[in-house]
Amino acid sequence: MTLRVLALTVLVVACTDDAGGRFHPMAIDSVLTRATMAGPGTTVSLDSLGPSDWTAMYVFGPYTTPELMRRCMTPAKPFEGYGLERGDGMYAIMFRRPNGRVSSMGLLRRGFAFAPEAVSREYSRGSASFTVRKSPSGRLNELVASGRETRVCTMGDAPPRADVQAISLQGDTLRSMPLSAETRERYERQLAEARAAYQRAPADVDSIIWYGRRLAYPGHVREAIEAYTRGIELYPKDARLYRHRGHRYITVRELDNAIADLEQARKLVAGRPDEVEPDGQPNARNTPIGTLQSNIDYHLGLAYYLKGDFARALPIYQREFANARNDDRRVSIAHWLYMSLRRLGRDAEAARVLTSVRRDMDVIENQSYHRLLLMYKGALPADSVLGMTATGEMSVADATAAYGIGNWHLYNGRRAEATRVFERIIAGGQWGAFGYIAAEAELARLR
Repeated sequence: MTLRVLALTVLVVACTDDAGGRFHPMAIDSVLTRATMAGPGTTVSLDSLGPSDWTAMYVFGPYTTPELMRRCMTPAKPFEGYGLERGDGMYAIMFRRPNGRVSSMGLLRRGFAFAPEAVSREYSRGSASFTVRKSPSGRLNELVASGRETRVCTMGDAPPRADVQAISLQGDTLRSMPLSAETRERYERQLAEARAAYQRAPADVDSIIWYGRRLAYPGHVREAIEAYTRGIELYPKDARLYRHRGHRYITVRELDNAIADLEQARKLVAGRPDEVEPDGQPNARNTPIGTLQSNIDYHLGLAYYLKGDFARALPIYQREFANARNDDRRVSIAHWLYMSLRRLGRDAEAARVLTSVRRDMDVIENQSYHRLLLMYKGALPADSVLGMTATGEMSVADATAAYGIGNWHLYNGRRAEATRVFERIIAGGQWGAFGYIAAEAELARLR
């Protein structure tokens, strides 16, 4: 059934249920409305509401993916997701019943919000209670969980696939990041520090961003996406959250979601001064080479490129190439710009991109891109660019360089050579590297 009833703070837009378990969504609407009107400190319980036989209640907020909802609830039948992933300001309250079926209702936000730590969470009977508080912005009343028996929903909730971070573009499961013991120890130490800062200030946007970044480095990519999602619920106008979540959607191969986030980030920064973006893992000179806007463009162009939409990637790379203010940015963008032009058959324009490439460029960290451009220019042989250990393992930089060489073979008509290089990249194991993802995309298209 569908109800459209406007209350003072909440609009119930839909309600779905199975026969035999009907409930009254307006009762929930009324309780939430009265509580938020009463103001901070008010406590409200939903334990006695919903279907009479519910065993677990779930609250999901804007930008929650259907996959997270499914893994959290393990429903026996398909359920209504209300399009939460679009971020239309809607919440969904779900009730799981003993037969595994789900009854649900969708609420459009009107003057209240669930606190980020209250959403994407399972509540048992006796614990479905909330306390009203002022949001950090002071503009809204928000509901924070006050019951004890709750469980946070994560992409790792399903035991058989708990360590799966992504499904590759070839259909393979991608699990832990291939990191050295020393690197993993450093990343986990940094994560522990960021988690402690986040727990001290869970509504601080900088704490949220750094927590998400530190989650992603050792390979907890899905949790990083969830952290950014909760941040967006609190700060829907902060472009940084969309920029970082868009980056991690690329990592997990959800390219359409990445494009949506990065396009939104572009809209939010339009007409605003740019800002230097601090590095998560500083380079040898401890000098950040990117800005918020340049990183938005870099990742947006990449998402289109990985989808094979070179025509859409091209103007983004052209704009960013014109705006680059240091040699690291120049070589990284020139590399993807050159390849986009070659894939579009615009070889003369691609050659002009290489005219600005010199051996003596002041490159701090993007040496792989620099050497590839010199190779495209004919100043270096291909075998001097490709690196790999004796066991066949690759670093992130090696995967980047190898993809450039494989792509060079491909657009020069050497398909068999290109395929061999792309397959070597996959065997190298660096599945978080952009060169690895690009190799996956090429092999998927070639087959």
